[in-house]
Amino acid sequence: MTPRSVGSLAAAAGLSLLLLLYGGSLSLAPSVQRPLSLPSSAGRENTSVQGQSRPTAIALFAPHKTGSTFFVSFLHDLSEHLGMCLFTENAAFMYSPRDRTKCSSPSCGYPPGSKQRRYPKGDSGWGECTSFTDERLEEAAVCMDRGACPLSGVAHGVVWGPIRLPPAMQSAARHAYARKWIWHLVLHQRHPLDTLISEFHSFGWTHPPAPEANAQQRQAHNQRQERIRNISADDYVTSRLPGLRERYAPYLTLLHNPPVGVHIIRSRYEDMVLFFPHWLSSFLTQLGDAIPPWTHQTLLADLLRAHSPAFQSDGKHKRGVLPGAHLKELQPRTIVQAYRDHTTWMGELGYT
Repeated sequence: MTPRSVGSLAAAAGLSLLLLLYGGSLSLAPSVQRPLSLPSSAGRENTSVQGQSRPTAIALFAPHKTGSTFFVSFLHDLSEHLGMCLFTENAAFMYSPRDRTKCSSPSCGYPPGSKQRRYPKGDSGWGECTSFTDERLEEAAVCMDRGACPLSGVAHGVVWGPIRLPPAMQSAARHAYARKWIWHLVLHQRHPLDTLISEFHSFGWTHPPAPEANAQQRQAHNQRQERIRNISADDYVTSRLPGLRERYAPYLTLLHNPPVGVHIIRSRYEDMVLFFPHWLSSFLTQLGDAIPPWTHQTLLADLLRAHSPAFQSDGKHKRGVLPGAHLKELQPRTIVQAYRDHTTWMGELGYT
């Protein structure tokens, strides 16, 4: 669903309720469809990085079930337009045939036969790319200090994301604090209760096991699904909120103590889904000098054309797209208790 499709008075009234719930202003006029907003913030002395020769680095944080799958193709197209190296857990689709060992785009310039994804002890079959990305950023920082980077993709900047889990978020934050790049950290979020409703249906029914999972890992996946199917949405959400709080802990650290010279961009799922054209324009504008001004309008048009259809439910992975699912699926007492028990961190994210 796009903003343009909200035309009738009844639809506008429903949207106005969502705006009220998610921090917007209340209006029943169908012509008034005001996008939600969260301010971006910058570390001290942010303007001191402008005009310097250090390349740009963009890292996008997006926990599971906040629209992170959308960002896979979105960041791929963005990095392609900007000629940047893309580091992502989902690099497989950029190779033909698909190569699940990869953690970086071909534009990064790493040897075709290089093994990038790692499978630590206790892994569920998905592997991890944080170690590879962390090491490559360290190497690139060293070669930039020397004035010559052999990989052209890295020399033109890097994009990293979607970053779904705290260890990778903490790694990206560590690089931002080191100030070797001109960093833009995008902190993307979704209403915690909507996130967990989506997670409940995905992890209980539709989410597949890892493609490379062995028999034992597939069995563990099936057992987890069975456990979820045998509890209510209310019980699932209540039990999972503390874990979701931990996934947002790196956000709060960065917002309380922003790195010097780093631009922090706030993004909300609700804005992205309901007001995608406005969200996209704002997103690109906030990237500032990372996007040459003469390419801004072309990039905006290309990304708008390519990704506007993304926010339509398919009944599967995208079971429900519009905000507010928790209002339909949770008992009122569960919602009240959730706000009472988690008021501090949910409030800091703007959900009160």
